[in-house]
Amino acid sequence: MNSEYLIVKLGSTGKVKFYEEHLKVIEQYGFVDFARVGKRKIVFQRVKEPFFFLKESENSGGKIIKSYFLKDDIKENERKYPSYYSQMQLQDATWVRITKMEIMDKNSFLKTYSLLNGNDIKALDKGAIPFFYVKEKEFCME
Repeated sequence: MNSEYLIVKLGSTGKVKFYEEHLKVIEQYGFVDFARVGKRKIVFQRVKEPFFFLKESENSGGKIIKSYFLKDDIKENERKYPSYYSQMQLQDATWVRITKMEIMDKNSFLKTYSLLNGNDIKALDKGAIPFFYVKEKEFCME
């Protein structure tokens, strides 16, 4: 059975360069703490693989970012994150500690992964779903 992989869709970050800002913190501390805000909570402990995907909005660049993370609890006084977080409402955020981020080619991603029901991913850049799960496509050898 294929593993499930989480995709977290990011809202428009305006002038903030999400990937670059988070990467700076990783380079400085060896990790960055990512806060997911929103009504629907993500339970990162449910994710079995050591990575998940972040998908930027098309307005913010549209990158797909493979993000390796730790399942450790993060103490509030030990968090390290980009400075623009100080402008966000973080009291109900879900936190995850990312140790490595890699940009993945969108076409390669769509060729490699499908929805859990096996259908192609068609609404990666559209829709209001804040997160969903995918699996690796099953390829037949001829």
